[in-house]
Amino acid sequence: MPSEPKRKLVAIMFTDMVGYTSLMQSDEEQARKLVQKQRDLLKPLVEKHDGTVLQYVGDGTFCMFNSAIEAVNAAMEIQRSIASEKNLKLRIGIHIGDVVKDGDEIYGDGVNIASRLEPLAPPGGVCFTGEVASSIRNQTGITFKSLGEKRLKNVDRSLEVFALTGKGLVVPDSGEEELQHAGETQDLSVSPPSHANSLNGKKRLYSIAGTIAAALIIWVVFRGFGNFGGVSEVVADENSLAVLVIDNISNPEDPQRLTEMIKELLITDLSQSKTLRVVGSQRLYDLAKQFGNGDGSLINRDNATEIAREARAQWMLTGRLTQLGDKMVLTTQIENVRDGKILDAQRADGTDLFDIIDQLSREIRDDLGVFASAEESDSPVEEMTTNSPEAYKLYVDGLAAFRESNFTESELFLIRAVEIDSTFSQALLYLAMSQGWIESPPYPKARANLTILKRNSKGLHLEEAYIVDALYGIVFNDLELTLSTTGSLLKESPDNKWGHYFRAEALFHDGDGDFIEVLEPLEKVLYLDPEFKMAYIHLFDVYDIEQFYDRGIVLASRFLQKFPDNYLGYYALGRFYNGNNEKTLARSSYEKAIELNPEFTRAGFDYFEFLISESDIDAALDLLGKMENNESYTNVLPRVWDAYADVYTAIEQYDKAYEAYEKSAALASSDFLKGMTLSEEAELDIQLGKVTTGIRKMSMNVNLIAIEFLRFFTLSEIVATLITHNEYEFALSMTDSMDSYMRSVERKILRGYLKGLIYLRTGKTASAIKMATEMQNMILNEDRKIRDKHFLNMLNAEIHAAAGDYQKALGEYGHIPEDEGLLLKSELLRKLKHFQEALEVTEQMQKPGRFESFFEFPLAFYQRGLIYEDMGNADLAIKNYEKLLELWKDGDKKLPIRLDAQKRLSSLKKNM
Repeated sequence: MPSEPKRKLVAIMFTDMVGYTSLMQSDEEQARKLVQKQRDLLKPLVEKHDGTVLQYVGDGTFCMFNSAIEAVNAAMEIQRSIASEKNLKLRIGIHIGDVVKDGDEIYGDGVNIASRLEPLAPPGGVCFTGEVASSIRNQTGITFKSLGEKRLKNVDRSLEVFALTGKGLVVPDSGEEELQHAGETQDLSVSPPSHANSLNGKKRLYSIAGTIAAALIIWVVFRGFGNFGGVSEVVADENSLAVLVIDNISNPEDPQRLTEMIKELLITDLSQSKTLRVVGSQRLYDLAKQFGNGDGSLINRDNATEIAREARAQWMLTGRLTQLGDKMVLTTQIENVRDGKILDAQRADGTDLFDIIDQLSREIRDDLGVFASAEESDSPVEEMTTNSPEAYKLYVDGLAAFRESNFTESELFLIRAVEIDSTFSQALLYLAMSQGWIESPPYPKARANLTILKRNSKGLHLEEAYIVDALYGIVFNDLELTLSTTGSLLKESPDNKWGHYFRAEALFHDGDGDFIEVLEPLEKVLYLDPEFKMAYIHLFDVYDIEQFYDRGIVLASRFLQKFPDNYLGYYALGRFYNGNNEKTLARSSYEKAIELNPEFTRAGFDYFEFLISESDIDAALDLLGKMENNESYTNVLPRVWDAYADVYTAIEQYDKAYEAYEKSAALASSDFLKGMTLSEEAELDIQLGKVTTGIRKMSMNVNLIAIEFLRFFTLSEIVATLITHNEYEFALSMTDSMDSYMRSVERKILRGYLKGLIYLRTGKTASAIKMATEMQNMILNEDRKIRDKHFLNMLNAEIHAAAGDYQKALGEYGHIPEDEGLLLKSELLRKLKHFQEALEVTEQMQKPGRFESFFEFPLAFYQRGLIYEDMGNADLAIKNYEKLLELWKDGDKKLPIRLDAQKRLSSLKKNM
């Protein structure tokens, strides 16, 4: 059985090199040399003080010490040793904290806090927390000063921050503003750096689940750390080879891509041996992006050794191709990656490329002492691939396009390759992968090619065979197959990008709703390939869902640095700025994304929701008009009409809203789209007091939508509506129907909150308290922070309110997001006679674009009526009761709130 994660109290130190990003932009070679110089200086000083360098990444380091004293002494010595270095300046942050070590992963609040401290230090300085200060307070030769209380991002409390003082150390003023992390952010205030799939259309469903108030740090996600061990620390795997550089001496331009064909063929041929690990070309290509010269995508003799070392290769192969008419002469040599010594040289010649590869592979295996065992194959390379040089050339062209994410171009090349040789397995694999990106579910072309591959995978090596199964699980919706396959693949090859990516895809779409676990594989993908756009896109979605807005802004900014003027980066910034309540930047970012790509429908719908939330009705209608006339929106016109209905609902033109829903339903081409429209129409019914009709439509929607977590939240909507209108027995039976969806702690907490409310409303206070205790235990038993734990605070507030302790109930709101639980909050403020504040809350309840507005909008009139009654303002109380009854004129006649409003209105008018 796997060992349990181990907790340990340690001193954590982060360092960061100042000015690295700007230096990389002006002189990449000098930047790399400076990073290596920093590592060479820093590592022995860390080890001298009994510390460990856990991670090198780019310009930073992550170190761990067994004591704060040693960490501080190491930091002082590091800063003093580089004080005279003109171009090498570091910031250092230190914190003592509890970390969790789980295999190669280290995470915990201690890591988060330490990573947030380092940006506060000036270049040449060291900052640390009060825990560190207490440990070093009486140490001779160490002096420091307090910088006062600081708020650190994603840390839920203020911390007193200190700075080391003394010779060779730079110290900030106590009142100095928090310094931004050099290279982490850019000025986005200029004009402007301005959900996915099913999430976008029903994004508001997440609000009833609460969305998060806490951030989990996996490794050091904010810093982008991958697996532990930097370039200097990589240990080569025994009997491992990287095929790196083949130069075409006769024709350096190599128009036929002969050298690329040779490298790919050698990798395939040599991979037949189970006793030799041959680094895959995808891994080498991804490393070339990190260590390459020029455009960063080429492997050449300047960066080959560095790439081979990072790929954990013991040996590297380089060679030269000479063409003499039809004859080709290929000479190669094997050298030791560690010391550069040549092991041996090889030579093969002829007119048949495949025969040359077979000759050379035999020599290479002989020189490495690798001999095929009885159970291993030693097939000619043309049997492993194709006997057509033309088909192989097209495959290499398609592979090049695929690696640049040009999937349409890749598909064209690979289709032609497969037309020449229908049994060419590698071409079929990458064709299926390209089509998987291009197509929408159910991926008919990708499915067809994967079915062929499942019947005949001749020529695929082990990693490629695993990838076939992983992709098969995605496109055939067998996510368990993908998860089990990627587990096996990553055990064999921990640095396989596709293993981590398909694992993230499966976790993202498995219906659990627990998106935190998607972070690790996605961030690993970006560590392995910092230019993989699809990983960025999924990570943007996760950060948005989990409300990691600050980290999202940093990630989107990095994306735009790599891909300037890419609409996806501006779209992501729009979402994150909106989440951070930076509305001006959000608006300009959305507009920039749409300007760059008017056909990107996700940005259009998200910008529409933003405009509605800002009550900019004219701009929203103008945007919808453009969508309606944009051919790119043809397939999503039902959603356009749903959006029109949202506008008409916001301006209280309800007949037009229903007409818009009718148009949407008529255009819906799938059960999913029909379900989305039905759900939104149901919300309008409930807002207008047609509660029975609305709940019936929501129940129908549960059967139409096949996505599990949307079904769960639709059931949550039904239960919340029933509780609001005193249908407690029905509500309790609906919570029982949620049992089959309890796949995450967050869902259990939400259901616990709803059941607790029902118990309170039916006088079962002891059961409600017991439910709150169960929710508390769920939270305490989790190693990670729970995003929806504020539902426990909301239930506790209800419990205190039921006991008549309104002040204590209101105190729970310090732990509740500002726009949650507004109905109870307004009632508590009314009970405490804080009438003006209570009225302000009712205004929030009717803010356009809020998810809860479908049942809170009418109840705001009722609450204001109660408040004005208590204030003795009968005229305004009457006005609000009349507005409610006018809104509900066609609604259910026996709604308890409606009956009470009628009774109060009659009494007020009678006494006037």
